[in-house]
Formats: sequence, structure tokens, C-alpha cells
Amino acid sequence: MNMDHLNRYINGVKVIESMFLKGIITEEDFIKAESNLARKHCIKPNSIFKLNDLINEAKRVINSSTKKE
Repeated sequence: MNMDHLNRYINGVKVIESMFLKGIITEEDFIKAESNLARKHCIKPNSIFKLNDLINEAKRVINSSTKKE
């Protein structure tokens, strides 16, 4: 994998992520744009660098808070 392609992919994803968080694009548009960026920059669907739900911070167990009673 060319690191230049990876850097361009990550920069592109950050731009569309900020657009999604601001409400400029919908979730469906975000998914389409991310898939298009991955294809354009030769990021395979099973790549560890590809954006997926496992790296979504809100869903990670390590970031969850638990109360001890």
C-alpha cells in the first residue's frame, strides 16, 4: 500500500466527516463518499485503515464508563 494514497484517503474522509457532523450531507451521502474515496485511493474493503464501526469511538468498550456501586 502506498502511504501517499492512505494519507489522501484519510484527509478526504476527515473532510466528509466534518460535513456530515455539520449536517451538510446525510449519512447515506457520507457512506457513498467514503466508499468512493476508498476505491479512488486503492483502499481495499477489508483493509485495517478503512473507516468502519470498530473505530467509532462512541461504540468502543474501552471508552465506555461504568459505575461501581
